[in-house]
Amino acid sequence: MEEEIDLRPYVNALLRYWWAIILTGLIIGVGAVLYASLKEASYRATTIVAFLEPTQSVQFDTRFETVPSKTTILRSLPSLSMSDDVMTQLLANLGDTHIETVTQLERHLSAESGSDLNLLYLRANSSDPELSARLVNQWAEVFVATANEIYASRGASQIEFYVQQVEEAGVRLTDTEQALIDFQGGSRLTMVTNELTSLTNLQANYVDYSTSLTRLRDDIRAARAQLGALPGGAPGVAEDYTLLALQSRLIQLQQLAPITLQIAAASGTTAATTDQSQFLDSLEAAIAEIQPAISEQLAVMEPRILALQREREALNNRANRLASDRELAMETYKTLSRKLDEERLTTNDYSVGFRQVSRAAVPEAPVGTNQILLALAGAAFGAILASLIIILYAWWKK
Repeated sequence: MEEEIDLRPYVNALLRYWWAIILTGLIIGVGAVLYASLKEASYRATTIVAFLEPTQSVQFDTRFETVPSKTTILRSLPSLSMSDDVMTQLLANLGDTHIETVTQLERHLSAESGSDLNLLYLRANSSDPELSARLVNQWAEVFVATANEIYASRGASQIEFYVQQVEEAGVRLTDTEQALIDFQGGSRLTMVTNELTSLTNLQANYVDYSTSLTRLRDDIRAARAQLGALPGGAPGVAEDYTLLALQSRLIQLQQLAPITLQIAAASGTTAATTDQSQFLDSLEAAIAEIQPAISEQLAVMEPRILALQREREALNNRANRLASDRELAMETYKTLSRKLDEERLTTNDYSVGFRQVSRAAVPEAPVGTNQILLALAGAAFGAILASLIIILYAWWKK
């Protein structure tokens, strides 16, 4: 079985030395009150810094959007107000004081957010009431300037950044415009396009002419077959009409032909079947002679057309790329110019951002301490300390 702990000796010791517990509590309580009375008086000055939200947002270009993170910003304000950068600037602005280092300065200052995160309370404590007010007011000025530069984009560096970006965008725009001008000044695009159009039209004429000759040859063969099927070998009106139609088509082809076609005309509708057959033979022979020449011309034009198409496409791509670069440079220049104007308006708008809403006055009375609570706390601490000492004594004696 486990050994039981007997608490009676310790309780008896506490009861036996009750007077020591009370006496120790009284001594420490009175000592705490005396210490507070003899301690140098401290004066506290308080000021309030508020974040004023904009009722309207200036936004010339929707591609520049402000990322909303107000809560994160407001929660970071106490840490920002006590940052080394702010403390260093404040120390430099104080001038001749007994405060010589940032560590000493931080001992006099404190910052906390209110129940409304838009409000930040800055406090300064000092034995000199005028110094406490001066500390907190100058602290608020330094902090407001720093916070507006960081979060409200009210610093000159922000405008300088966009001015530099606009200048660089203007140089890029000038370069792209000059590149496009230089290309257009020496480009063969128009000549190549005209030559290709002319050559393509000529090639189309050759193809149409060759197709027309093929159809005419088929009609000639049909007409010959029709003449060969006549009874008695004497042509009639239908045959004469067919011959006239072929002659008419021949005349039209001679007018439109890219290659000269010389064929003797038929002797007329009164010609014999033999004469008409000979005319059809001569016409077909001429067609058979000219078609290889057309094919040769088409074969010669094909590589030239393909080369011109490649050259035109390359020139078009180059022109389109230069035009696209110029349009992109123009859009970038316009966008940055609008953003610069927006920043200038925002920087000059003092109705938004951080502002000291109340300057701290010189405190008239020091920060008081509740002597009753201080005495009670000292007495309680003394009683607990005496009880522990008595319990340790009883344990050692046992």
